[in-house]
Amino acid sequence: MTNPIVSALTRAFGAAALAPDQRARVLAMSRLLEAWCPDQAYAAFVRHPAGDLLQPVAGMRRLQHGQIRRTSGGSDQGLNEHLATCTPTPLDTAASRCPDTPVLARLKAAAPDTQWQLVRAALPDGGDALFAIAEPVGADALAVAVMLAGVLQHITGAPDDPPALPEASLLWRDPCPGLLFNGRGDLVLENPAASALASQLALPGVHSLLPANHGALFRSAVQGVRSIAEVETDVADRILLWTYIPVADGRRVALRGRDATEQRRAARWSSRVDRIHRLITENTTDLISRHDRAGTFLYVSPASLQLLGRMPGELEGTTLSNLMAPAEREQQDADAKAALVERGFHTMTCRLRDAQGGYRWFEIAMRAIRDTYSGEIAEWVCISRDVTKRHRAEEETRRLAAIVAATTDLVLFSDARGSVLHFNRAAGDHLGLQHPLDSTIAVADLVAGNSREAFIQEALPTALRGGVWRGDLRLAGRGPDGSFPVSMVVMSHTGDDDALQYVSVIARDMSDREMREAQAREHQDELAHAARLSTMGELASGIAHEMNQPLASIMNYARACRNHLDRADTPDRDHLQDGLKRIDDRAQHAAQVIQRLRAFIRKDRRQITAVAVEPAVRSVIEMVAWEARRSGVRIDWTPPPRLPPVVADQVLLEQVLVNLIRNAIDASRDQDGNHDPRIWIDASHDDEADTVTIHVRDNGPGLDAHAVENLFEPFRSSKPEGVGLGLTISRSIVEQLGGTLGGEADVAGGMVFNVTLAVWTRGGEA
Repeated sequence: MTNPIVSALTRAFGAAALAPDQRARVLAMSRLLEAWCPDQAYAAFVRHPAGDLLQPVAGMRRLQHGQIRRTSGGSDQGLNEHLATCTPTPLDTAASRCPDTPVLARLKAAAPDTQWQLVRAALPDGGDALFAIAEPVGADALAVAVMLAGVLQHITGAPDDPPALPEASLLWRDPCPGLLFNGRGDLVLENPAASALASQLALPGVHSLLPANHGALFRSAVQGVRSIAEVETDVADRILLWTYIPVADGRRVALRGRDATEQRRAARWSSRVDRIHRLITENTTDLISRHDRAGTFLYVSPASLQLLGRMPGELEGTTLSNLMAPAEREQQDADAKAALVERGFHTMTCRLRDAQGGYRWFEIAMRAIRDTYSGEIAEWVCISRDVTKRHRAEEETRRLAAIVAATTDLVLFSDARGSVLHFNRAAGDHLGLQHPLDSTIAVADLVAGNSREAFIQEALPTALRGGVWRGDLRLAGRGPDGSFPVSMVVMSHTGDDDALQYVSVIARDMSDREMREAQAREHQDELAHAARLSTMGELASGIAHEMNQPLASIMNYARACRNHLDRADTPDRDHLQDGLKRIDDRAQHAAQVIQRLRAFIRKDRRQITAVAVEPAVRSVIEMVAWEARRSGVRIDWTPPPRLPPVVADQVLLEQVLVNLIRNAIDASRDQDGNHDPRIWIDASHDDEADTVTIHVRDNGPGLDAHAVENLFEPFRSSKPEGVGLGLTISRSIVEQLGGTLGGEADVAGGMVFNVTLAVWTRGGEA
């Protein structure tokens, strides 16, 4: 490993020998003093032969600010007579000998409390060099200064002669770092710029500024006698470019460095940006392309394969307009070129043909690139995005909007507060609304009074909570009573953040259905009334028998009272009262029978109310009792305790029960060998479903599975004389009452029919 002192000595002597002037030689020697005694404070001065003053060259920084100018007529040349060369002399001694010497005054002013040892060198060109060594003086500092002064005195050179080596002068004055090596690779000169840069970067020497492969580069330059340009090296935070220049047929090599930090960093950044842009272009799902002024593809990104099924090379050389649909091509191309000329950019949506011959929708953003000098369009860049799915969605949205606007259903949209935002034509016609709304209208205000509470408390909260609500309400508007029925759907719509955006209401006018239902009910009532009349006709003999008993009793009791009056001179008052009472009881019984029959066959509007099940069943049993007795059928009725009332019309419920019981009588009577034909009637209450079911069971022959399946079909009857409408009408009546009527074969034989009705609640229907 080379000794640093030897290396510094070699460089200093080489630099001094090759230096272009005495100042440079003194500076080179000063570098050696710094290398040998790094902790020693000193100052170095040099005087030109034609000058009177010693000027600072190196050493203490505060001694190097500017040139020393003559101020009071003093001169430093007097030191030549009083200071022996290469001999240390204290500053106070020199000052006593030469009191007006400016350089001494400068040293005292720079360091008032410091003692100095002065060493003078008489330079060959007639000038002087002065080394001032500050106390405390290091062990070798004074000896080194004396040695350097002696060396300077023996380096030949004249002030006006050129340096021995031309390249040395160029390197020395070059503001860029410069080094000179001999053919063996020894550093013989480092210019001030190189020294300053090494010092600025806190490097141990100028060798640290060189490339890592400096040895190989040096040998290549020497052996090939060829220059090697701009070898890049990173030093600290700098980027240096070194050029190796062989001179004197390779006997020496000059190195010139250039600080290219900003340039190379900008180039590296530009390269990195270009690479990122290339990666983005090559990996983006959008189609990026460049075109000349005619629209011809100059560059196409790889996305063309995915979007159009075409390789980039297939598109290069063709024009963009050739891919457009023929019907749109001319207009789109003209609009795009005009916009690029006028504004420099253009966006259009058009169809482009893929490799299979189909068309896909693209949104194309164009930007013109103009010539810097002429301003003419040189080329343009396109970014094409496949918007086929979006275009289809927009078309579907437009179609849906057209359907919403033209539909006969009422459609309204409201905000989160329930205020109407928009409505279609049907809603405006039915509700008397017009665009624009003069004031804020709540959807709830459009609901009829008797339905408003249900909308506010049930429909809207259910939609907001579960997303949708369906039901029947009435809206305020045209109609005989200022309202009309609707089948309504209320839906809430949320955004990506699950926050409510708006509420939609779709309502269908059900006035026609309500009218048809009213007509159907009227027709059903007519059928039910006709069925009751028919039933009364079939029960005529039983009714006559039922009436004969009280009438015969009345006649007998009346005759007995008259005979008693004819025979007795003094009528027995108690006996007569008993007879008259019996007549009254029989007359009331006959009146009740007639009243029950009148109620059964009367033609009134149905009245849905709370109906007690037990009295209704007993009334029906009494109505068919004579027919049951004549057929030998026993009817057992076992009412459960505390049976709640049901939602029904009493006459219609009795009609259904009469039909079921009479069918059961016929079935039980037709059973061959049935010595005990019976009918069981009971009822049950389902607390969970809140319903009451009346069961009518017989022990007749029953029906097969096929007959049970078609039990309620019209015009089907197991009776030879039957029409097949009784069960159909009965089931229709029960369903209109909101209940169900079903029949099934009993496991014990016969049939069982179940009439299920809702329990009447205190506030109204169940």
